[in-house]
Amino acid sequence: MESFHRKLLLAGKRLGSLIALALNLDEDFFEKVGALDKPMPFLRLLHYPGDMGSFNEEIYGAYAHSDYGMITLLATDGVPGLQAYLLLISCSVQL
Repeated sequence: MESFHRKLLLAGKRLGSLIALALNLDEDFFEKVGALDKPMPFLRLLHYPGDMGSFNEEIYGAYAHSDYGMITLLATDGVPGLQAYLLLISCSVQL
């Protein structure tokens, strides 16, 4: 899991660089402001149950929640179960 976490952190840094460039900022803007400093990057192992048709048994998983931070990376195995609500927010960056 530690190796997986390091790989995700690297992917997040690369993605952050692309986001910065898309916003006409320096490539390392988010690193300079500490967006990926500890304790911000974290790995959470959640189970999203697939078929919700049977309500006679107890179901374990993550209840509705909001992620916080700059980006969220989700690794899935193709089994349905996660429902995501996408909220698009218009923002401007002033330096």
